[in-house]
Amino acid sequence: MAHRAYLLAGLCLIAFTSLLHGQAPAEKKEITPRKSSGSKVVKAEEPDPVAAQRQVVAISLLQSLADDARSFREPKLRARVQARVADAFWETDRERARGLFRKAWEAAETEDAESDRRNADELRKQQASGVTIRTARPDLRAEVLRLAAKRDRALGEEFLKKLEEANQKAAEAASDNARQNNSADDFSASSAAAKRLALAQRLLEDGDVERALEFAGPVLDQV
Repeated sequence: MAHRAYLLAGLCLIAFTSLLHGQAPAEKKEITPRKSSGSKVVKAEEPDPVAAQRQVVAISLLQSLADDARSFREPKLRARVQARVADAFWETDRERARGLFRKAWEAAETEDAESDRRNADELRKQQASGVTIRTARPDLRAEVLRLAAKRDRALGEEFLKKLEEANQKAAEAASDNARQNNSADDFSASSAAAKRLALAQRLLEDGDVERALEFAGPVLDQV
């Protein structure tokens, strides 16, 4: 059920984004004003009513999808849809997009926390059986951060700070647990610098070199 909902949301986003950005706009009519003596003829373009109507419809549908996403039971689906709708909204309504990015971040935090809890439970079971297997999990906050940072550096820095604070708390908790169990802290959180460089790497993969350098810059002088 969730997979079908996510597929439907993805297809809607593709269609709505195409409409929103006018990939196939109708031809614009040109108006040629009268030529006065000694002046150049300047052609002006009339607004395309068909393209304008398509944009209005696309914005309305995207907003409906964003509203529906708030009721999704799965935080994973909610975070991904809201983040992608925010990305699609960026060129037309940045304040609304920022609000959706923040809602996506909250949903991603919920899902990542639940995922960490499940992984911790599984790890304890494995340790009890004498066999430990580390498994990678999707990092939803990193997905939201990647889209938000590409659009707005300030918003990216805001999310990075929240991520660093959460990682610091997780590292402290893991260290306390390791001391209690007289074991090494093998699962400590990544450093703030590592998170920042990981984000810069993702932005480089997207071809956004300038934004990648902005985020990597503060730690490039560190070893």
